[in-house]
Amino acid sequence: MVSWLKQKKGDVSDDDDDITETGLADAKLDLASQLKSQRVTLIKKMQLNTINDIQAIQGEISDGNMTIIDVAGFITSGEFSVLELKRAIEQIKITCKKLGGAIARLGDRYLVTTPNQSLQLMV
Repeated sequence: MVSWLKQKKGDVSDDDDDITETGLADAKLDLASQLKSQRVTLIKKMQLNTINDIQAIQGEISDGNMTIIDVAGFITSGEFSVLELKRAIEQIKITCKKLGGAIARLGDRYLVTTPNQSLQLMV
């Protein structure tokens, strides 16, 4: 780490292996900014049971996360028609497309979404 600080800031002399407080603080800030720039994509399993769940799903996609959405609760609840399910899926699809992502069906029960162009679905 000392050699990295020597190269990065020049705060440490060749004769001295002690890290100055300024050099250490600068190294911590540099590391923090590097970690922030490395975005981690999560894969989240979510439930679509009601119309109210759409907003949470759209939020996860907007945050850059993949989602696997279980729509069985929406279908089996008996409260919603197939037309309402199609409308709900269309709202999620619009969010995906706006961000450059994709949406696909996995069987009769699940949907999978990607948040951007760096993660694409091959169907």
